[in-house]
Amino acid sequence: MSQPAISHHLRLLRQTHLIKYRRDGKIAYYSLDNEYIKILFDQCITYIKE
Repeated sequence: MSQPAISHHLRLLRQTHLIKYRRDGKIAYYSLDNEYIKILFDQCITYIKE
């Protein structure tokens, strides 16, 4: 996937408040911004591991 496409998807996820980010110089760190999404994500990972 190209860098512009990734940036576009990250922007959409930020606009829907699914992720948040912080900048440290030129580096951007992304994390989940919604506790319910985090729970769902954790359940998916658990399911995949089984």
